[in-house]
Amino acid sequence: MSSEELNSAFANWGVEVTRADVEQIAEKVQQPVAQYVLSEVGIPERLGDSFFFHDFGRSCLTVGELLDQIGGTEEPQVSDFIYLGSGVRSDTVLLDAVTGEVFSWRDGEVRRVASGLSQFVDLLCLIQVRMNEIELMEEGDSVELADIIRRLLIDISDLDPPVMEEAGDYWRKLLQDTL
Repeated sequence: MSSEELNSAFANWGVEVTRADVEQIAEKVQQPVAQYVLSEVGIPERLGDSFFFHDFGRSCLTVGELLDQIGGTEEPQVSDFIYLGSGVRSDTVLLDAVTGEVFSWRDGEVRRVASGLSQFVDLLCLIQVRMNEIELMEEGDSVELADIIRRLLIDISDLDPPVMEEAGDYWRKLLQDTL
């Protein structure tokens, strides 16, 4: 995934893609591909109207730092993970700064949802491209919408097969909230 591809996919909805400062990321993220994605490719500011990502152009926060800022309870299990974003009705998404894996976190439960940040951004882009297709559909075409969602779930499974068995429910819920 290139920065241009990501920007192109999200441009239809006026969604900005933010990138982190290379030096700031190097201090907190050890995994090289994750460093590259955060500093060169970027992260969209949101997916639809239901999932919002952190603005990496301003800062890069660990969960521990974020909880300190908002007066939250310490969470040792994820305190060193990087905060990526959260949904209106869904989990918070975190980056393991050492392995580069992406996890959902909700009610103290941590679950892997992508084998790497690159795969996670690819999945977001794929969803956004399908959302762009849906936007072009004629209102009331539920058969075509159902087909797009079915194909999208297959495509998501193909992009990151090692994780989809354990994270399929996460992606289905995200699609329901987003589409």
